[in-house]
Amino acid sequence: MPRDDQEAGLHPDENAARGKLEALMSAVSQAVYSSSWFTNLEYLLWEALEKGDPHPFTAQQILELRALSAASRSWLRRDGGKGKSVPLDEWRRLYEEHKRTSR
Repeated sequence: MPRDDQEAGLHPDENAARGKLEALMSAVSQAVYSSSWFTNLEYLLWEALEKGDPHPFTAQQILELRALSAASRSWLRRDGGKGKSVPLDEWRRLYEEHKRTSR
């Protein structure tokens, strides 16, 4: 059964990549912050992807996250305590808004 945050009609490979992306983001959070989803994790990881500086994450984690994001054409964010898949165009807009408002 598809999750409610997945669009109907997505290619199965995209759905699989989204599931792997969510699992990896959570695993990275657990490894670095000892939390299944550290506050603002999605923004911290995306910033590492953009800057090409993985710290405090590993270069391998960032490479895998980038590949899964491209394969799923999405990024994940927390919404009401649950992971929500967001198309990349929308995510980029949300990320830019976050950068403007968090300064």
